[in-house]
Order: sequence, then C-alpha cells, then structure tokens
Amino acid sequence: MTTTPERLYKAHVGNLRSLEKGLRFTYLASKQALSKQQDAAADAHLRVFLMLIGAWLECRLRKLLFEPNGLDASLRNRVTGNESSPQLERWNEALRIGFARRYLSDPKNLPTEHNLPHTEWLRFNSLSVKLNDDLSHIITMRNKLAHGQWERTLNSNQDDFEKSQMAALNAETVLSAHFKYKTAKVLANLIHDLICSSAAFPRDFDAHYEAIKHISQNSKSLNYSDWRQRLVEKRRNSVHP
Repeated sequence: MTTTPERLYKAHVGNLRSLEKGLRFTYLASKQALSKQQDAAADAHLRVFLMLIGAWLECRLRKLLFEPNGLDASLRNRVTGNESSPQLERWNEALRIGFARRYLSDPKNLPTEHNLPHTEWLRFNSLSVKLNDDLSHIITMRNKLAHGQWERTLNSNQDDFEKSQMAALNAETVLSAHFKYKTAKVLANLIHDLICSSAAFPRDFDAHYEAIKHISQNSKSLNYSDWRQRLVEKRRNSVHP
C-alpha cells in the first residue's frame, strides 16, 4: 500500500526543514570548534556537514518532484528512474524535462540548440554546466563519506584508493562547503521555478544567476586561514575582554 502524493510532499517538506536545521547547527558547531582550535572536532563536523549537504540535495529534488504545480506521475518516474540512477543524472533529467515542458511541444523532446529559442538555449546550457560542475563534487563526496570513507577514499570497485577524491576531501573546509551549499540552494530554486512557476523562471533567472556568481566570487576572495583566525580572535576577545 502506498500513500498519496500530497502526503509524500508534506513528508519531504518536513524532512527538508529538519535537514536545514541540522546543516545550520553543524555549521555553527564547526565554527565553534575552529574558534577553540579543536582541529579533530572541526574535521568531524566538516565531514558531517558535507554528508548533510548531499542529503539535502536528494531531499530537495524529491520535494520538487511532488510540488502541487510540478510534475505528474509519469514525469516524476522519468526523473527518478530506478534506485540505481545517479543523483546528478536525476537533477539533469529534471532540468531537461523542465525546459521541454516550458519551451517545446512535448516533455519527451530533448532540448537542443536547434529547437530552443537562443536565449533559452543559453540558459539551459548554463544551468547544465553549473549542475555538472557544482553538484557533482557534493554528490560524490557525500557518497564516499556515507560509505565510511572518511580518511581514505576508494574507487567504485573498492579495490584501490582514489587519489583525486582524497585530495578533494583534504582540500575541503567548512567555509568552502558552506559556499557549495549556498550555490546548491540557488540552483535548486532555479529548477524549482522552471518546473513550478510560469512567471518566476524568466523573471528571476538573472537575479539567481548573479547570486551564483557572487557566491563564487566570495569563495575565491575569502582567505580561509584569515577567516579561521578571525574566529579564534573573536572567541579570545569574548572570553578575555
């Protein structure tokens, strides 16, 4: 026996709300550990934070699929595929369906440079690039960490080490992860508008995209060592005014 789409939607809303609380508390706990110069605790909080971002992405997509003004059951099934469908491919399929429903005669059509208006093709291509560049790293890292690979990451066959992922994990900080989370939220909102709102997507696209650019600029301009030192000094000053 299965429940109704309406009840599933409410469940996904509740799950997403709880995940966002968890993300907020974990981020604050990580900053607190850094301010106390507790490196081991900060590293543990960082790994939990990264896992929660990946879980948030999965839950955010499920909420999107059951939005009252969103997709019907057949299109939801196209996005979810089967249980082995990669999470990134599900986001890409939601993007393809969203553009096909809005700008092409049939959601089964594949958006291309030749059948989309030029502006919409540029938007589709830009979002596709951002999804594959920005979400892929989060999803891959979440999967590695969720399988217990907190110190040494393994390849898909789990018969050798995966040096590129190990390097990526070692390079991650709670600040860089926070920027990734903020970017993921904006991308999710863009695809939400694409699928669920006739007016919001074209109206707000540039503002959303500017927000992504601003996040990217901040992530490059903020020096992690300086940011961390400010946390230490702020706590030191609060303890010894």
